[in-house]
Amino acid sequence: MRTYDFNDDFANMIDRNIYLPGLHDTYRNGKKHEWIIKVDNEFLRDGLKNLTEKQISIIEALLFEGKSIEDICIRYCLNHDEAIQEISAMKIKLVRHL
Repeated sequence: MRTYDFNDDFANMIDRNIYLPGLHDTYRNGKKHEWIIKVDNEFLRDGLKNLTEKQISIIEALLFEGKSIEDICIRYCLNHDEAIQEISAMKIKLVRHL
């Protein structure tokens, strides 16, 4: 399952690091955002630490809670375009660290 629908090498690298063994367990059993320290790539980890609380919550909803873009729109009172723009902004922030 692909996390991001960006057609570039960065999306593949992000996916490989986000789906590390134990990451989901750390999210379920850990303290707030503790899963971030388990991300193997230090640059991606630093990028995640620089996201806003809302952006990290969106990532958690998509990755660990199985929420859809529509669910994100409802949870954060966004329309579809705003949700896509927020996800794109997260990608830009993460790519700056890679």
